[in-house]
Amino acid sequence: MKFTFGGGAQEVGASCIYFEAGGKGILMDAGIRQSGTKDRLPDFFSIQQQGSVDVILISHAHMDHIGSLPLISRMYPGALIYMTAMTRDLARVLLLDGLKIMNQTEEEIPFYNEQDMQNMFERVRIVKYLAETEVLPGIKATYYPAGHVAGAACINIETPDGTVFYTGDYSLFTQQTVEGARIPRLRPDIAITETTYGSRMHSNRQAEENRFVTLLAECIRQNMKILIPAFALGRAQEVLLLIRSAMLKKQIPEIPVWCDGMVRDMNQAYKNNPTFLREALARRIMKGQEPFYTDSIQPVLNSMDRNELYHNIKGSCIFVASSGMLSGGPSVTYAQNLITDENACIILTGYQDEESPGRALLNLAAPDSDHTITLNNVLYTAKCRVEIVGLSAHADKMELLNMMDKITPRNIILVHGDGESIDSMSDDLSQDYRRRIYVPAVGETIDIPLRSLRKQNTFRFNETLHMTINGEEDLVKLRTFWLEHYQRYTFTIEQVYTLLTGTHTEEEEELAKLQKTLLDSPYFTTDRRRLFLIRPATEEEILEEKKANTATIQDVESFIRSHFPGNLRKISYFQDRQAAAIVMDFPDVVNRDEIDAINKEMKDTLGWTVSLSDTMNHTAANT
Repeated sequence: MKFTFGGGAQEVGASCIYFEAGGKGILMDAGIRQSGTKDRLPDFFSIQQQGSVDVILISHAHMDHIGSLPLISRMYPGALIYMTAMTRDLARVLLLDGLKIMNQTEEEIPFYNEQDMQNMFERVRIVKYLAETEVLPGIKATYYPAGHVAGAACINIETPDGTVFYTGDYSLFTQQTVEGARIPRLRPDIAITETTYGSRMHSNRQAEENRFVTLLAECIRQNMKILIPAFALGRAQEVLLLIRSAMLKKQIPEIPVWCDGMVRDMNQAYKNNPTFLREALARRIMKGQEPFYTDSIQPVLNSMDRNELYHNIKGSCIFVASSGMLSGGPSVTYAQNLITDENACIILTGYQDEESPGRALLNLAAPDSDHTITLNNVLYTAKCRVEIVGLSAHADKMELLNMMDKITPRNIILVHGDGESIDSMSDDLSQDYRRRIYVPAVGETIDIPLRSLRKQNTFRFNETLHMTINGEEDLVKLRTFWLEHYQRYTFTIEQVYTLLTGTHTEEEEELAKLQKTLLDSPYFTTDRRRLFLIRPATEEEILEEKKANTATIQDVESFIRSHFPGNLRKISYFQDRQAAAIVMDFPDVVNRDEIDAINKEMKDTLGWTVSLSDTMNHTAANT
């Protein structure tokens, strides 16, 4: 198999990888470089030389993975684009913002326009986690949760010429917003892995979060203004949730916290897609609660003047603003205000590109630094306090190595890392003589010979029910069958459909109806860590659900009086068997089919049955 690297090789940025399989061209990601001194676009010429692009697979929504997608989509209008629903919503916001910034920069010519974006999104097709999707004839892709940011995916691509596993960016640890990556024991012929932190170990996540809160508390005690430049997607939401939690726990006082830039739009996209988030955060959103903002934590409105806002605040406050590397956005405006202030602090929370202002700010700690920094082409002498806290959303060295150990690829391509990270990963991975390690450069094509293809561990149902659900008995039957044959498994709704019927469908309406039927019942629930998966409820959960949903006598009476015509002489209730009996003056006026329909609706909604006495009230008939 031949792979061509348009970007993201021996660098962090412009991820763009092409390979051909089954006579078709497959492109994975199409990003940009966000450093101001480098060509922002991938080397598309090297890809064009290889052949056509027939499909585009997107791992996640960060601009170094999607920033040139409208352009490459215009070049290959016949190529469909596959991504998760969350990635689509986030990409829409990020690409529109990128276009706005390019239009506002005098010396820059935008490399896509709004029409390009619109055409591109018309070609987007949504994939679900763990659902095997045929993206081209004979070529299937399965997206697995990657952690990192909401909607991110590791992609396993099965082709006639071999299986390729592309990590994109991932993290194995649980964050405030998302669970860590969960990848089964796949057996790819080739793995393409990120190496962002391939030479480093992260600090303990909980320890870093605690250090972050302690640092905030210390700065607030000293009455400092605090700036936290944060990547709008992912990092900013982590920071806001940590601040919110610290305030609720009284670890820091309730001071003004202003959220600015594209962070606001990302927050809304997170609210719109709760099933991609951690259970506690998702359920908070599903209950209609605000996940990020409080009386103290508020967004900066577009009508506000940032300089005026900064100077009008007396006492300590916090600004959480994009961009995370101080390379643009409102974070630069706030940094210009406090960079020369001894009673201010800038807290960096993650990766800083070599040529970014954020990296220059970190370098001020060096003994030979002259403490000058350029922001928006203005030279400043930095006097503020500068700190960095490790809230990275990437896997570290040991996690990267452990992932490769788990999926055991014989051919490993190292991308998305600087020279030091890639060299360190290469040295460690090469210790297993059975592995072939490849370190490509941008524009390079490498040919990986595959002598024999590995057999894939593909899950298949040995037993299915071959039925549809028409009532509570069928729900109970499905749960019993599931527990007997697949007790340890949680399934996607597509897999549940196959388990139930023995067939496969991708009809959204059919799947949505089945999911609603299952989750509206007490017998099934979502997985606590991955809300897109369904599992049988435990006996305890069923009892709790039934107890919570038990109809009262008042509910039953209200239902009966609203559904039965005429005068009701008497309603009798038998709570032990959840049944009601009614007596009417003239029962013959009620159509029996109508009674059956009312009885079924009452059973479905309240769990009660109702019967009608055939006896007529002769006294009423004689009056």
